[in-house]
Amino acid sequence: MLAFDRKDRISASDALKHEFFTGEQAMKEISQEVQNLALAAQTAKKQGDQSITYYDTNTLFIVPESQIKQILSDDHEYDITKIQSQLNQHSPLISTLDKIKSSPFDGVMSISQQSQRQQERYQTNVGYSRILPNVVLHDSSSISQPIQLIPQIKEEQQSQEIDIIIFYKKVVEILKIPIKGNKEQKINIQKQQENELLKIVSKFKDNEIDEQRMPAIEAGVTEELSKIFENRDLSTITPPFVESFQWIVYVLPEIKILIYSRKNPYPGLFRLLEHKDNEVVYHSLHSIASMLYLGTDEIKDSEQNLHFESIESFNGINKLFSLFKKTKDKQTKDASSICIGRLFHAQEIPDINMKQEVISHLKSIINDADKWVRESSIDAIVYLGRNQGANERKHL
Repeated sequence: MLAFDRKDRISASDALKHEFFTGEQAMKEISQEVQNLALAAQTAKKQGDQSITYYDTNTLFIVPESQIKQILSDDHEYDITKIQSQLNQHSPLISTLDKIKSSPFDGVMSISQQSQRQQERYQTNVGYSRILPNVVLHDSSSISQPIQLIPQIKEEQQSQEIDIIIFYKKVVEILKIPIKGNKEQKINIQKQQENELLKIVSKFKDNEIDEQRMPAIEAGVTEELSKIFENRDLSTITPPFVESFQWIVYVLPEIKILIYSRKNPYPGLFRLLEHKDNEVVYHSLHSIASMLYLGTDEIKDSEQNLHFESIESFNGINKLFSLFKKTKDKQTKDASSICIGRLFHAQEIPDINMKQEVISHLKSIINDADKWVRESSIDAIVYLGRNQGANERKHL
């Protein structure tokens, strides 16, 4: 960086990738408040918030409100006058600040406002948020002509994916912490675990790069999650726990084989089908469907799913059909029928009612708007047809 000839200097972008900024020690120096702000911004962006920029999601550019308050006084009018005076000495363009007649915090959503906005969706059984709501986000609708004090990022830079750095051994250590103590202590432990898992969701959702998942599996993340699914009180297992597992297994068979070899996830995932939260059940079904797909990989058309006996051993088939019959949620019904179809690969469904109802529903969703439902339902029908007689196959 200090070389005079620019050909000998590393670029600014390469410098920001240096271990000084991205190493483990550097990550430890980033406060939890900053990490929470970046994570919440990433989540909001994925949910379609167009006001979120690269600066909002990168911890290197985030300055929490608590630090801002240490710099600014309580007298907002004095702060405006002082800042305006200093800026006018350097650039006459900043005289447009004269147009500002209100607080320097106009256009910024307060902590309580942001909390209220996200409370309804992220409220859980024990009274905490799935995503920390204490985030200050810009509300562009309240600023008619925003002043461009920071140069705009190039379009290609805005669109690039954010590489989220996660220390998986630390994640496992946090997941191993039992939820004990008084109500406040339990909430804090739960929040800490959810925050780590939401990072995993942000990193792997819709990301099909297998190699990036290996460190998480080898560190024991999926193994620890499976233990939680089997043993923890269901009320304390919230969507981030299951969704993080879902996106780790959302890859090619090699990764699923590694996960299955370390610990069979089915007992825990099937236990979650009893959960009262439809979102938890939905993510569980998708995880089950993903693992069942592994059981059909590289087998002959006439062979049964490799995981059939494992699931049958704890009455998993009846649990799936029971959920299929009682649920009023379309996504749950779709996913459970697809799981049954994958499970009975090249096998006759012995229960006549199960066979008729599942096949009928699968046929009804082959033109569904959702791509996964559409393609998976067709595959399920094909799997079921591989062991039917010629006459029955015509009816599938």
